[in-house]
Amino acid sequence: VKLSREVKESGVKALELDPDNSKAHILMGVYYREIANLNWALKMFANTFFGGLPEGTNADAVRELTKAIELDPQSIRARFELGKTYEVMGRNQEAADEYNKAAERTPADHLDPKYIAESKVGLRRVGE
Repeated sequence: VKLSREVKESGVKALELDPDNSKAHILMGVYYREIANLNWALKMFANTFFGGLPEGTNADAVRELTKAIELDPQSIRARFELGKTYEVMGRNQEAADEYNKAAERTPADHLDPKYIAESKVGLRRVGE
């Protein structure tokens, strides 16, 4: 909660410097999803001690993650994060579609196997 403003500022700055930075779009997408889905206790804590939270919605997350995929269609992480966002929105078929796309990709980054494994777990959660 305390670092949320700094995370957002860093992501916004990265996109100002390079609007086609897919990783910055992923950062912003994850940021927006996490802000949108904070539990009420953390939101109250943030309002009391930090003067509130920056804005962020699941729709903002979908927009940023979709842009990341547009810029880097092979990004396993972007597909996984979009699937996770759809899942928290209750859009299970779209979540399954993205999890499947992530799980079918060939790893290109050292973290990709982790996101592939998490996508397979996500598929089980959404009933695919």
